[in-house]
Amino acid sequence: MNPNNYVNFNNELWRIIGLVNTPEGQRIKLIRNESIGSYSWDTSESSINYGWGVNEWSTSDMMNLLNNGAYYNRTSGTCYRASNNTTTECDFSNTGLTNNAKGMIDMVTWNLGSNDGTTYTGTNINTNIFYNLERSNNTGNICSNGTYCTDTIPRTTIWVGQVGLMYPSDYGYATSGGSTTDRVTCLNTVLFSWNGLSDCKENDWLFKGINQWTLTPFVSSGNASSVFEMVQTGLVHIYQGFGGFSSLPTIYLKESVEITSGNGSIDSPFELSV
Repeated sequence: MNPNNYVNFNNELWRIIGLVNTPEGQRIKLIRNESIGSYSWDTSESSINYGWGVNEWSTSDMMNLLNNGAYYNRTSGTCYRASNNTTTECDFSNTGLTNNAKGMIDMVTWNLGSNDGTTYTGTNINTNIFYNLERSNNTGNICSNGTYCTDTIPRTTIWVGQVGLMYPSDYGYATSGGSTTDRVTCLNTVLFSWNGLSDCKENDWLFKGINQWTLTPFVSSGNASSVFEMVQTGLVHIYQGFGGFSSLPTIYLKESVEITSGNGSIDSPFELSV
């Protein structure tokens, strides 16, 4: 199902994930309809995690790009893509956030909870469990030694900011299911197995057939550099933060923002005003 949830935001098409509960109250959550490009979630010098990145969103390269960098400031510059702080040219002078759009984005609390690395190892998590883990006190680092446990960056379970990414649970809840595998079955099936369930992924409006980052860190006893990603085949798995994957900015609208016209279709998206 492709719902009529299109919005004209930032002079381009975004979509409504839903009316979501945040610590600041209920807010409308939007996601950009298309990727802004393929960049690292985080990368680092070889002395830290062998250059594979650190899975702490509050200090990540992607967070800085979306909230302080070229995308947020609607300009051009360099962005991180690949390990060991490898950069590439990036230009958001036509696709970055406008001042009008920034005026509609609320400063809210985002949850950064992870899996626990024992009961939930990454390949056995369904949508409902992901939702709870995202809001848990599990941090992205439970290891203290080994090749990919060398960073000393403190981990947090919340972040207060404006622009983030979708959660794995956002992807799961966006499915309507199909005639063979209904929505309830999809939600109860681990997201790692969705590549084999065409009814779940093909009827999920967030499925785009591309590798794209989520906001949620992955934790294991030997890894502090990985993040959950939505794989192009439809499953949710993990990859080290340095990976150059697609990013779809996600925001919460201020409570004062109103829908003034449109029916939410792609041809008549909702129009917003403050």
